[in-house]
Amino acid sequence: MPVRLPSLEEQTSVSSALRLLDGKIELNHKINETLELMARAILKSWFIDFDPVHAKLQCKKPYGMDDATSSLFPDSFERTELGNVPKGWRVGQFGDLAKIIRDGVNPGDAGDQTFHHYSLPAFDEGQRPRKELGSEIKSNKFIVKSNDILISKLNPATPRVWLLGADLIECSVCSTEFMVIRKNNKFLHSYIYLLLTSPLVLDPLVQTATGTSNSHQRTKPEVLLSVKIPIPTDEVLEKFEATIMPLLSMLLANRKEGTNLSEMRDLLLPRMLSGEFSLKETP
Repeated sequence: MPVRLPSLEEQTSVSSALRLLDGKIELNHKINETLELMARAILKSWFIDFDPVHAKLQCKKPYGMDDATSSLFPDSFERTELGNVPKGWRVGQFGDLAKIIRDGVNPGDAGDQTFHHYSLPAFDEGQRPRKELGSEIKSNKFIVKSNDILISKLNPATPRVWLLGADLIECSVCSTEFMVIRKNNKFLHSYIYLLLTSPLVLDPLVQTATGTSNSHQRTKPEVLLSVKIPIPTDEVLEKFEATIMPLLSMLLANRKEGTNLSEMRDLLLPRMLSGEFSLKETP
């Protein structure tokens, strides 16, 4: 098969450009891993280990916490079905915080319309939705909207939790293998997302998953909605949201930039290899 072989100089130029793009994509990915770890550590400290309450019980100042935030936490516990939880908090179900949306659509009915398709393969390939014509999507999908959160029903032991931003296009859909989670309260977005990535929620989903084999285990929406969780006061949730959302906003911005860079790379590569576009020609 005859192929066009660019000169060594052209090959080097193309490789250098791709390395710059891939390097920035990888850097964003590593930054996002750090942001996720930071957010999960704060959730664990506040809502699983109850570090601020334990510190106040010992007449100590909670580590790394200002006085205004510390004052939102009690200095004692009360016994509940989940064990000891901070006094004044309550035990509820995940369904008290969010609902599962099942609004469906058949993209094939709008064959020439472009959809943003949130699928399991798209999640696994960097959490970048695919742009597809309705005619290319062969089955019914769920409608997703800005600030929804997706969690896969398939194999909860390997969780896929997808945080969506506030700027989704109107024609956005997801696989029916996802559950579409929508919050009930303006202060719950960060709390719900991080709960879905924590053992508080994941362990019950894994324990109750059913299927014909270990590689095809599925959880059920009603199981998620019934998971028992501690529910803090509104003041604590508001402070948590103010603390965590800047981290998640940065994460979403990095992910969007990574998507744009990937699309740029995929657009430029064939044009550079064919000679249609040369870096030498750019000002």
